[in-house]
Parts: sequence; C-alpha cells; structure tokens
Amino acid sequence: MVERLGPIETRSLIGKLFFDTSVVVTDHDGEIHRFTGDRFVAVWDWKLGIENNQIVHAIGAIGAAVRSDAEYYLSKFGHVPQFRIGVNGEPIVASEEGDSKRAIGFYGVTIHIAARMEQKAKRLGADCLLSENIAENLVDMDARLCLVGNEPIREISEAVKVYELKQA
Repeated sequence: MVERLGPIETRSLIGKLFFDTSVVVTDHDGEIHRFTGDRFVAVWDWKLGIENNQIVHAIGAIGAAVRSDAEYYLSKFGHVPQFRIGVNGEPIVASEEGDSKRAIGFYGVTIHIAARMEQKAKRLGADCLLSENIAENLVDMDARLCLVGNEPIREISEAVKVYELKQA
C-alpha cells in the first residue's frame, strides 16, 4: 500500500482510520494506550469491558465505522482498510517510564497474547479472536463464538484457548 499511495497518503489513510476507530473505543469505555505504525493498543478496565459485552460492542462499532466511510476510503485511497483484532484479558501493570521522554508502559502477558492472537486472526482470515478468559465472561454470545482451539503462543508456556468472534 505504501508503494502505491506513497508515505504521505498512507499516513493520511491511517490517520483517518485511527480517527474513525479510536473514538469508538473511548465511546465504549476503553482507552487508547498506544499507536504503533498501523496498529493501536486499546485497554479496558475489566469490569467496564465485560459489562454488557461492552468490548464486543466496541469491536462491532469499529467495523461499522469503517464500513460507513467505505466509499470515502475507496474514492480517496482506492482501498477500504481491513483490520484484525486480538483480545485478551489478564492483569497488567502500568508504569511510568523514561526520563527525557516519558510514557506509560504496560507489562504482563496480556498485550503479548493479544498481539499474537491478532497475527493468528490475520492468518486465519478472521476479523477478531478472543481468549477464553474474555469469551467465558460474555453474556448471551454463544451463537457468535466459534472455538478455534488451544493455540500455542510464542514465548508463552501454555496454549491459550481461542475463540473467533463472528460478526452480528
């Protein structure tokens, strides 16, 4: 895409995508932790993310936001962005880091596992994969959850039970 659009137009496309989708995260009680290249890391307080399936509603709203502007993306960039999402829920530790350039860092396996699940979603052609600890806490979602299996995660000693979240 960068070859076809060039770096400035690619940055415009990613900027619009981040604008369209990050507001959805905050509207659904989440918080953007970090933007990295063409990805971002979003976090939820456990209770807020699970309550009323808020995280699932956010995922659906992200897709809806991109689809609602599909014609614009197509006319402006010749491409409608696709995305993959990996969701995991485990404790994290937040810590301030740095001296001259300060940032908040998150530590724990949570983000590592979510990132690996996002990569797995891409390989499987799935929009979203959820870990068991998220899937088992959702209410009335059985029809939308499809067991992928116990998946090995690089640098994690035990396999993670993974579910695909099907679109509504």
